[in-house]
Amino acid sequence: MENKLTRANKLSICLAVFYAVLALVTGFGLDANYTIFARNNPISALGKAFGFPSIAATAMMWVMLLFIVFYLVLFVISCCYIAAYQRRHGRKTYCKEAFYAYGIALAIALFLSLGVGSLFHLIVGMESYGTTMLFVSQALVLAALFFVILSLLVYAIIGIAVYCVGFAKVNLTSYNEEQVKKEEKERKEFLEEQEGADKDEKDDVVSSFEGEKKEEKKEGPAPVSSQNAPEGEGKISSLPAEIRLSPRDEEKEALPPKEQLFPTLCAIDERNAAQSFVALDSENVDLPSLIDDLRSYLAKKEGLFYPRKELALFVAAMNATHLIILEGISGTGKSSLPRYFAKFIGEESFFEPIQVTYKEKSDLLGYYNEFTRRYMETNFLRRLYQSSYEPERLNLMVLDEMNISRVEYYFADFLSVMEFPEEDRHLLLLSLPEDYDAPLHLHEGEVDLLPNTYFIGTCNKDDSTYTVTDKVIDRAIVIDFESYQRPFEVPEEVHPILLTYRGLKSLFQKAEGKEENLFSEEERKKFLELLSFMEEEFSIALGNRIVNQIQKMMPVFAEMGEKREDLLDEIFLTKVFRKLQGRMDSSLSLSLSHLLSKIDSLYGKDSYPQTRKAVLRMVERIGL
Repeated sequence: MENKLTRANKLSICLAVFYAVLALVTGFGLDANYTIFARNNPISALGKAFGFPSIAATAMMWVMLLFIVFYLVLFVISCCYIAAYQRRHGRKTYCKEAFYAYGIALAIALFLSLGVGSLFHLIVGMESYGTTMLFVSQALVLAALFFVILSLLVYAIIGIAVYCVGFAKVNLTSYNEEQVKKEEKERKEFLEEQEGADKDEKDDVVSSFEGEKKEEKKEGPAPVSSQNAPEGEGKISSLPAEIRLSPRDEEKEALPPKEQLFPTLCAIDERNAAQSFVALDSENVDLPSLIDDLRSYLAKKEGLFYPRKELALFVAAMNATHLIILEGISGTGKSSLPRYFAKFIGEESFFEPIQVTYKEKSDLLGYYNEFTRRYMETNFLRRLYQSSYEPERLNLMVLDEMNISRVEYYFADFLSVMEFPEEDRHLLLLSLPEDYDAPLHLHEGEVDLLPNTYFIGTCNKDDSTYTVTDKVIDRAIVIDFESYQRPFEVPEEVHPILLTYRGLKSLFQKAEGKEENLFSEEERKKFLELLSFMEEEFSIALGNRIVNQIQKMMPVFAEMGEKREDLLDEIFLTKVFRKLQGRMDSSLSLSLSHLLSKIDSLYGKDSYPQTRKAVLRMVERIGL
C-alpha cells in the first residue's frame, strides 16, 4: 500500500495553513497599535462587539501567537503522516494505536508552542503573561469564527456552481435531443426525395457511394437495402459516410486512451516490463515443520501464541477454498494471523478495511467516472492486477472486519467467480471494444482472479456487525477463534522461510499422495450419516460442497500430525451446527439431546468436543 497523503490529508494541511494565516491577520486587526489596519477596521469592531478589551500588542505577544499557529500546522501535518503510516501497514487511521500517536503529537505541539513561547516571555518578565495569553486567545477565537464563516460561504458557492452545471447539462441534453430529431427529419426528407426520383437517378446515387458501402462490409454485416427494410429502418445506410457514425466509432470516441483511462494499471505494466519475479522456496520444508516453525516464530518474534490446531486448520483450508473466514471475539489474533503468516513465508499481505458503506463490487474494484473519463482505480484492484504478473507468489488479500457490511452485497461477484474453473475466473471492470488497446492483463475489460489469490476475511461477533449468511459460509472455510491466547515456551530461535504458491501446492500434493492421509470411505459414510440426521431432525439441508472441502483438507490436516476427528468437529460446528443459531424454541431440547446421542453412537463419548460445548451453550440460552 502506498505511503502517500490522500486528498483529504492535503486538504487538511491547506486548511490548517489558511487558519494560521487568518489568525495572524486577525491579530493585526485587533492590535491597538494599528500598524497595518485602520483604527475602525471590521475586525476591531467585531472584537468590541464581543466585549474584547483593546490591547496594544508587544513583540512577545506576536512571538507567542507565531509559535502557536506554527506548531498547530505542524500538528496537523504530523496527524496526516501518522494516518498515511497506518494505511501503509494495513491498519485503521482511527484505531487505538493511532489515537495514541495523535495524542503524543498534540502533547508535543502544546509543549513546544506554549513552553518555548513562555521561555521567550521570561526576557521581559512574566507580569504581562496574562495579557499576552488574552491577546492570543482573542486572535484565535475570532480567526476560528472567520474560518467557519468563510468555509460555509465557499461551500455554498460550490453548491450553487454544481447546481448550475447540472442545470446546464440538462438543457444541453434537451438541446442535443432536439438536434437529433432535426437531423432525423432531414434524413427522412432526403430518403423520400431519393425514392421519388426515377430508377436511373437511383442507380447514380448508389454507384456514387459504392466505395463507402464496401468499407462498411469489411467492418460488419451488409446494411439492409432501402427497398427491403421496414419503414424507418435500414434506409439510413444509403446516406453519405460523413453524416453516419457507426456504434463501433461511437464506442471508440467514448473512451480515452488506456494511459488516461487506467493510469495506475498502465504504470504497473511499465514497472513489470523490465523486471521478472523469480520463485524461490526454502529447502527441506514439509507440512509438519512448517506448522511447528510458524507457531514458534509467531510466539518468539511477534508474541502471538496460537494453538497448533488453529494454524493447521488455516493452512489446510488453503487447499480447499480461496475464501477463509477467521471468526471470533476481538483480540484473539484474527487479523494478525494472515499478516504474520505472509511475513513468515517472505510475502506481504494486503489489507482492505471494509467500510459500512460497501454495497457493491465497485467499492472494491473501482468504477468508471464519466465526468473525468477515467476509471477510479482502488488499491484493492491494483494489488489484484499486480498478482497477474506474479502467478507463483502467494497473494493474501485480507478483508478486515468483512461483516461490518453485508458480505453478499459487495462480494457477490467474487463468490460466483470462485466457483468457476480456474481459466474462467474473471471479474468485469468495464466493457471495452474488441480492438481497444487495454492494459496488458486486462482482457476485454476483465481482470483475472488467479488461483494464487486467497481472500482472508476477519469477522467480529458483536451487535455492530451483520451475520454472515449461509451463501458465504458454504463457500468458505470458517475458523473459530474461541478464546484468548495462552503463552507457551519456545525452545529455540526460528527464522522466516521462503515459500511460494507453487511450493505450497507441491506440499499439498505430496500429502494427498499418501493413502493414509485421505478421507476414507468409512469416515465419509459416518459423516454423511450425521448430516442426514441433521436434515431429518433439524431440517438442515446441505450440498456436496462440504464433503468436497473435507476431502481436500483432510490429507493436509492429517499430514501435519493433527487428529483427524478435530477437523470434522470444526467443519461440523462452523458450517452445519451454526445454522441453528437464532432458533430459541424450547422444543429443540429433545432434538439437541438426540444430536449428542448420535455423535456418541458414531464417534464415541469423548468425540467432537467443540460441538458438544456449543450444544451445551445453546441449552443454557434457551433455558432447558
